[in-house]
Amino acid sequence: MATSSLDARFIWNVGEMPFYLKCNDQPSNLQYGLPDHLPITLLQDAGTGLIFQKPEQATINALEESYMVGSVISGAMDDHGPGKSYADSFIEYLINNVVVEPKGKKVLEIGCGNGYLLSRLKEMGADVLGIEPGPQGQDGMRRFNLPIIRCFFPNSAIVEKFDYVIGYAVMEHINNPGQFINNIENVLKEDGRIILAVPDCEPHLISGDISCLLHEHFNYFTSATLRKTLQKHGFSGFCNHSDYGGVIYGCFSRHDSAMDFSQPELIDCSLTSFQKKSLSNSRIIADLIKSRQNEKISLGIYVPGRIVNLLYKIRNSVNVDIIRFFDDDPMIYHKYYPCFASKVENFGELDREPVDCLLIASHAFGGKIATKVENSCMSIEIIGWDRLFAV
Repeated sequence: MATSSLDARFIWNVGEMPFYLKCNDQPSNLQYGLPDHLPITLLQDAGTGLIFQKPEQATINALEESYMVGSVISGAMDDHGPGKSYADSFIEYLINNVVVEPKGKKVLEIGCGNGYLLSRLKEMGADVLGIEPGPQGQDGMRRFNLPIIRCFFPNSAIVEKFDYVIGYAVMEHINNPGQFINNIENVLKEDGRIILAVPDCEPHLISGDISCLLHEHFNYFTSATLRKTLQKHGFSGFCNHSDYGGVIYGCFSRHDSAMDFSQPELIDCSLTSFQKKSLSNSRIIADLIKSRQNEKISLGIYVPGRIVNLLYKIRNSVNVDIIRFFDDDPMIYHKYYPCFASKVENFGELDREPVDCLLIASHAFGGKIATKVENSCMSIEIIGWDRLFAV
């Protein structure tokens, strides 16, 4: 991977964070020969305002190994569960905002995972090709009868030009976004479009929520910084907020006035403000947990993946090992996050053996989870994301 060419104007050494490849059968990545934690340093690009992670060689090496093992973060598309909801939302976006008729269009998906999105587009008549370095691509190739190349992008095996190049949950992983955009341009038809989906980091950056920081993610986009990054490299377009999962969708083409819609600039997410608020949050949440533990109040966290970074930071002042973890994702049931001793339980286990106080760490799904818990008639103190990370 090439070194980022972004121009940094401020640096924040965040320090060690859990290296999250996937949830494991044990509280460690050692079974994969990967570290349990690595440092993260953040910078901010002077031109676009994009907050990004400094590419460290140890991190790059660990990521390349993890992609070959098959890194799976929650939100991967599939034909069931939350993965299908992510796919349904993106398909609706494509049909309503980008693709008038997919039939006969040539589509390349970079980082296609198991290929489920491509299988849906193929059913609509598109001519599809996927590229994926992890083993899930080869599983999907057989499962959905798709052409999927097992490698990183770009690759010399891709020789044709495409109407649409899709990168769903990919752009945030790239440590040189300019080179990545140029590589896409090389396989794009003259009137072709780049279609991207990235996590919406704006609410987390504004509120100082370090849960959005992952070693896999070199870039922390808002709608404004995603548009500016594409504009910087010769593409115009527009962004939309998804109706599911806290994702930004973007469609871009070579500078074309028809694609250059006027959209309001969003709140400036400065790295200095993010640092200040995150340090304040760490103190406030540590005090909250400590007070509950001092009173012998049992604690649980729903969607722990959205707060393990902060828990790791405050582990010396609170007992994180006695906090129970809950999640609805069946892929991580009874598995562990690296560096944490609590296995992930499901809603049924919470219902059978409730905790006294439940922290809901998800911004995107917090309201739905709170309603689900309240409707169960469990007598639990609920503390939601908005209270944990008051803006």
